Amino acid sequence: MKVAVIDIGTNSARLDIRELTAPFQSREILKDRAILRLGRAVYKTGGVYKEALAALTEAAERFSTLCSQQNVERIVAVGTSALREADNRRDILKQIKQSSGITIEVITGGREAALISKGILKRERTSRDLTALVDIGGGSTELTLCRGGEIFRSQSFPIGALRMQELFLKTVPPRISGTRNSVSQLRHHIRVALSEGIILQGWPTPERLIGSSGTVKAVSKLEKKDSDGKVSALQLRKLIETMIPLDQAGLLRIPGMEDKRTDIILSGSIILDEIMNIFRAQEITVTEYTLRDGLFDEVAESLFPSS
Repeated sequence: MKVAVIDIGTNSARLDIRELTAPFQSREILKDRAILRLGRAVYKTGGVYKEALAALTEAAERFSTLCSQQNVERIVAVGTSALREADNRRDILKQIKQSSGITIEVITGGREAALISKGILKRERTSRDLTALVDIGGGSTELTLCRGGEIFRSQSFPIGALRMQELFLKTVPPRISGTRNSVSQLRHHIRVALSEGIILQGWPTPERLIGSSGTVKAVSKLEKKDSDGKVSALQLRKLIETMIPLDQAGLLRIPGMEDKRTDIILSGSIILDEIMNIFRAQEITVTEYTLRDGLFDEVAESLFPSS
């Protein structure tokens, strides 16, 4: 069966079409991506900008056309942090349904974390090490503690890269002089959020970190000269210090920098740095697997229930 999975996040929308042949066996057919920045206004005003809604509508219509061209039999579309918090969510979902025929399920942070974990744990070797899965999105960060294939703790934190850029850093480069040091304010906010969710709840220290999705992958590309599929804490901190004074033109001169990520790469990197600090991790392994893999697994389990 040809299945399409659509992930509508705070920064972008992604389409992934695969042909499912058996549990955890599929053939990739097509991928597409649209930059939306849905969360640009949501975390300040509660609503989605008209420009972002227009971009989402256009992307959904294009995705729908691609699905028709590929004879897709089933479409699964989910929305995460930005749509969870948008005051006009119902109107948005109605408009997308009318214009593209796509029904979007807005999922909770807990379900988002579970789907991410599902997609990673079936594919990455976690052995018996206590492992933390880290997924830094635009609006939220999902952290899951597991051993082997068993999940012990999982939580969604409202500290995504775009949210933190909009609420704290605000400009590129950020203001760092005097008492209004936005980088220090951002770090303090992240530490408080992580402490309340991790230290106060008694999370044990993991032996290994695995990171997925945009920020971790983007940082890995910037460290690729010696990363070996990993991001080191030392190199990450050096990278952050390098990026703080740079404007977008300066950031683009860093080898491996994505032009559509220059506005949020610093905030995302600081979130990752604080996560590595609280877990006392020297490095984080980068994985290609994401929430979309978890969604495909759910569909496959319904198609092949006895396997």
